[in-house]
Amino acid sequence: TLVAAHNHLNTLLATGRFDAGKAFLHEIAEDTSALAPGSFMDIKFRSLHGLILVHQNAPSLDDYCKAVGIFEDLNKKLRRVMGANHPETVTNEKYLGDARERLRLRLIGDPSHAEH
Repeated sequence: TLVAAHNHLNTLLATGRFDAGKAFLHEIAEDTSALAPGSFMDIKFRSLHGLILVHQNAPSLDDYCKAVGIFEDLNKKLRRVMGANHPETVTNEKYLGDARERLRLRLIGDPSHAEH
């Protein structure tokens, strides 16, 4: 089920297995594409996708850009639906800030960008 897939992705992220998470997301892409846009599970899977893009081994510039785009889109939806002070919105804003900072560091060529 999608709940089991979500739990598995959370476990992969919690254990630092980001590349395995990216591969798993690819495997279940067809299943998650059937989710209603903006639904709770859609938001959760998209958030996990953004986290994987940012934290995987050697993310590309494109990965950082995609992650920022995901978190910006989610932020708009979460603010509209749940409000600015909802815990999901606040958490997403932290993810967005982190992704933006990592992208900024990557753009200026800071070698420490992978360690943040």
